[in-house]
Amino acid sequence: MSPSDYAWERLPDPLAPTAELPSLSGSRLQLVEALSLNLALQEFEMVFPSAFAEMKKTSNKSSLEALSLQKTYCKLEETHGGQGIMNDLFHAIPRDVLKSIVLGTVGFDAQRGLKGHGTSGGGVYVVSICTEPNGGFLTIKRLARLLANMQKYIDGSEAWLSQEDRAGTIPANYANLAAFVNQVDTKYFGNILPDALPRFGRTGDLRASTRQLKNSLQQRYDEAIKHDPAGETVILQSPLLVGSSVCLIERCKKYDLVGGSLKDVSKTYTLLASLLGVQGANPRPSVLTPIRTWEPGQLGDAELLVAALANSYIVQDGLNVTECGQNKDTQAATQFHEAAGYVCVTDETLRKNLDISEKWAHDYDERVDKILTMSALTNSNIEKEWQALSNKFNDLIIAAEEVAAKEARFRQAKADRERATEEWKQEAEFREEMLASFKEWDRVGKEVREERAQAAAGQQEKIEPDSHALHTGESSMREHGSNS
Repeated sequence: MSPSDYAWERLPDPLAPTAELPSLSGSRLQLVEALSLNLALQEFEMVFPSAFAEMKKTSNKSSLEALSLQKTYCKLEETHGGQGIMNDLFHAIPRDVLKSIVLGTVGFDAQRGLKGHGTSGGGVYVVSICTEPNGGFLTIKRLARLLANMQKYIDGSEAWLSQEDRAGTIPANYANLAAFVNQVDTKYFGNILPDALPRFGRTGDLRASTRQLKNSLQQRYDEAIKHDPAGETVILQSPLLVGSSVCLIERCKKYDLVGGSLKDVSKTYTLLASLLGVQGANPRPSVLTPIRTWEPGQLGDAELLVAALANSYIVQDGLNVTECGQNKDTQAATQFHEAAGYVCVTDETLRKNLDISEKWAHDYDERVDKILTMSALTNSNIEKEWQALSNKFNDLIIAAEEVAAKEARFRQAKADRERATEEWKQEAEFREEMLASFKEWDRVGKEVREERAQAAAGQQEKIEPDSHALHTGESSMREHGSNS
């Protein structure tokens, strides 16, 4: 398969948690952001101080005494300097492997063909548990069931110890809880002595680490369910466990859930696998080897570096309950010689990564030299340039004052024009009102004149008939007199 099949290609833009990749915050988010820029590894190392500062705060809140991580901070400072053993070890990690470890998708990517340096010789390994056919961890629904079973185991362990010490209240469902605890404890071990039970909750540290694991899984679930309330999505990120060994091939076999010797591996890993097995989730380990050590003294530092990159501590979202870096190199000189031949000659990872970082450092130095040269040239003429700048500043002040005066005159002219416009509008309105009045008066006068004319015409019509009658009467009288 091609790199495009890896989980890295599923990251959203902009970076944010998703249902498939819910654990994307804090130091992990900072490291993923830096890797997404495709920086040279030496430049990538510059984010270490801020990215791992959160890890320090988180570990300080832990109740686990073995998780102070002080050695981790001191060693990571060496890496930040771009020199020394830690820097070389960091450059020996294949870039795709680095992305998978930082993102926490080792199982998913390994199923798609991602390979590390193999299991020859000594080095560092990363273990992931996957249960889904695609190499993912769990669906959101199955993670909810795992959380419920983990709480049941915690309750059962506490009830078991209370019953054993005859202290505290024994719950009514004690028999059911005890049977469940025994089922988990013996899933991959067979029968064990009663005084060794509960295997994963016998001591205070074991119970504390179990609660820490549940809390980190709960955070993973809470974020995933927000993006897929139906809970059908497969979560690709699984809790990681980082370890180291002078014989990788034998050590990695111990994590096999079928025929492996789980008594010699992390109890948090075994508890998680056992709970998943009881749940019927078909857990299976996936092991990746990011670093193969080739010089004495590298093993502990390499393990410490990978654990920091993988976010693998129980107080983060991993399975490591103690600070890494305690193992010592016991390989023979011939083994180191063979490993050096592989890392420095046969495999190209270290050489290519160092070449890219050296080119970046060279370019960076050139940029710094140019800046310093320009600074020196500037300083030699600083007084002259300062005087020129001062003169320009004075000229700007004068010009600004002139502009301010012009602006004031413009504002005054604008105000005068606005005032005159307003007065003209008022006068125009007055004229329109007067014209309307004149028109009204003319209309009324016209109506009055028409009424008067009509009245005069009526009066004239009345006078004319009366005059005709009078004239007729007079004529009749004259005729009558003549006849007489």
